[in-house]
Amino acid sequence: MKQSRSPPDAGFTLLELLASLVIAAIALVVAIPALTGSKSDRAIKTTTSALISKIDQTRTRAMTSGRPVSFSIDPDLRGYRADDSDIVALPPGMTFSAENGPQLIVFRPDGTATPAQFGLQHGRVKARVGIDWLTGRASVAFER
Repeated sequence: MKQSRSPPDAGFTLLELLASLVIAAIALVVAIPALTGSKSDRAIKTTTSALISKIDQTRTRAMTSGRPVSFSIDPDLRGYRADDSDIVALPPGMTFSAENGPQLIVFRPDGTATPAQFGLQHGRVKARVGIDWLTGRASVAFER
């Protein structure tokens, strides 16, 4: 008569499951910041986007109103504003870098503007913003 053997246990031990979970958690901790970007990256991109939008609005207002409209960058106050509106402050830890201190950019009704170039910095992430004098358009370049 043949003896029947019981089938080998299929599955994993608790120790194997815990080791797999620890490895997966470490991989996620390493991979998520690389995929989503750092907090500084997100902060400077969000702030730069809002700044460029405000610059574009100021240019458009000058062209539609038929009168010059100014936009100022103040590194000392860590903020910016259009004409006589309230100052928009930069988030904590972010700074302007302007070679000539505070800058006044004037947008004219024909779309031209005072040329300007300044930077934003948050941690090791930098953004260079430029205003083209002929078109009055703002451009941005990010650096690490």
